[in-house]
Amino acid sequence: MATTPLQPSRHNIVGPIRGTASWFVVNPLSGMADVVTADEATAIRDGRADAAGLYAQRGYLVDPAEEEGRYRRAYLDFLDDRDGDEVQLFFAPWYACNFGCTYCYQGDYAPTGDLPGPEVLDAFFAYVDGEFQDRRTY
Repeated sequence: MATTPLQPSRHNIVGPIRGTASWFVVNPLSGMADVVTADEATAIRDGRADAAGLYAQRGYLVDPAEEEGRYRRAYLDFLDDRDGDEVQLFFAPWYACNFGCTYCYQGDYAPTGDLPGPEVLDAFFAYVDGEFQDRRTY
């Protein structure tokens, strides 16, 4: 039975480290990260690295079908865990923002100048207390 040749993971993130001759390779699916030489980074990115070596063991070179299965299992685990995981809440009383991102559609939203009153804040915190009482919040 022929084996599928290993290919670069579609989850690899590879790039130079500013101010150095080193590069990084990160794979969020495998949970691995390494600092490598430019030649090693290029070999990983292009699929020319030693398939039997460290880079295959760390998940940078993969059998695409096996990686897809690992991704699906990780996603299902995420779905199972998310209901008990921490909650991050953001209270945005209006759509105005001062970040000034050039791509943002919210540039036309102007602040009203009105801050939410105590009844709105009390209602928000009552909702948080009731809805997320058994969850970690930050």
